[in-house]
Amino acid sequence: MVGFRILIFYTDTFGISAAVAGTIMLIARFRDMLSDPLMGIIADSTSTRRGKFRPYLLWTMLADTADYSEWKFGRRATGLVFSAATFAQKAGWGIGGALAGWMLALFQFVPNADQSATTLTGIKLMISVFSGILYMSCAILLWFYAIDHKTCILMQEELEKRREESEEN
Repeated sequence: MVGFRILIFYTDTFGISAAVAGTIMLIARFRDMLSDPLMGIIADSTSTRRGKFRPYLLWTMLADTADYSEWKFGRRATGLVFSAATFAQKAGWGIGGALAGWMLALFQFVPNADQSATTLTGIKLMISVFSGILYMSCAILLWFYAIDHKTCILMQEELEKRREESEEN
């Protein structure tokens, strides 16, 4: 269904034929066929102090955070952790969309017209430097993520022990 909507977007917005748009989508899938195993190889050969796959697994970090909350405070907060992440993600999309619109206005973007050099420079900055700075700020924040493999194992063992004790009582 999404592919169909993208096809309409390509044909209606860019004015290219459906055959060309379909070919573009096919090429993208072939690129995925090559890049996905390559990413697997890269992930397999990654070795960090935080674990082999940790840099690639954001969503497991949420589950680990829920376990950490239960481990530290004695109360399971899985729903809160995942709903807060979903809220933050949606808020980020909203704020990101608003910022993009405001920056396009700042750079004097005019739809359906030739763009000035200032506008083109602004657009290039938006898709490279500005987004790179935001990405790096996330990477810096992740550096302080304290749950490593040893902590995960310790949490699992202690949580299992607590759960067994609570079932016995």
